[in-house]
Amino acid sequence: FGCDTCPGSNGTTYLAPYKDIFEAFACCSMRGGEGLARAAVWQVAVQDNDVALTTLQSYSAKLNLDAGDLAFSVTTQFPISGHTQIRVHVAPSEAVRMQVFMPSWVDRTQLQVKVQRKKEAFTLDGGWLRLAGPLAAGQTIDIDFPIGLRAVEAINASRIKNVRGFRHGPLVMGVVRSEKEPPLPFEDTSQVRPLPKARYRLAAGATLLPITGLAFMPEKQAKAWSQQILFPVQGP
Repeated sequence: FGCDTCPGSNGTTYLAPYKDIFEAFACCSMRGGEGLARAAVWQVAVQDNDVALTTLQSYSAKLNLDAGDLAFSVTTQFPISGHTQIRVHVAPSEAVRMQVFMPSWVDRTQLQVKVQRKKEAFTLDGGWLRLAGPLAAGQTIDIDFPIGLRAVEAINASRIKNVRGFRHGPLVMGVVRSEKEPPLPFEDTSQVRPLPKARYRLAAGATLLPITGLAFMPEKQAKAWSQQILFPVQGP
């Protein structure tokens, strides 16, 4: 966790580390780790006999509810694809219901739920998918929705105008490119060709990919890294 160039401020379209403040050890490195730990703790929220899965991650959980013990595991391909499977290992005899967080960008018309490989009714309440029936030991619940490339407006449009970014689900997408090079222009998503593993080929020939690679680089290589994540819109 460190300081970056804050794309959009001062007209920059590139994300890159500040070379002289590569690690913000007085703040971000500490609070960033703490934030990730908090997110892990709150992956499951419980109220009475209602269980809410707050993130789409792979994990196992054992809960002691008012109704009795509940144990289940979650396996997901999110955020690369939109398939999540929940296996219920232990469930109390009293009814326990589950709801699963659904991001706002998910196309609700293409959302599908299956229990034991059969389509299951569900309801949507705000950002939550509520399963219709109570949980039972031995159940396998599959949730599916497509994830594709979408264009988004810059969040802070007052700082930089006429630019857009790309997302694959929640993943911020960009082109690995030197800050010294002129930025590539925005392309309509219909002109972009999908590749495996949440990558895309722009008509200009460059490859869009998630910005996650920086975390796995040696420090020297990471300091030299930059990725264009905002793309100027050409024309009127």
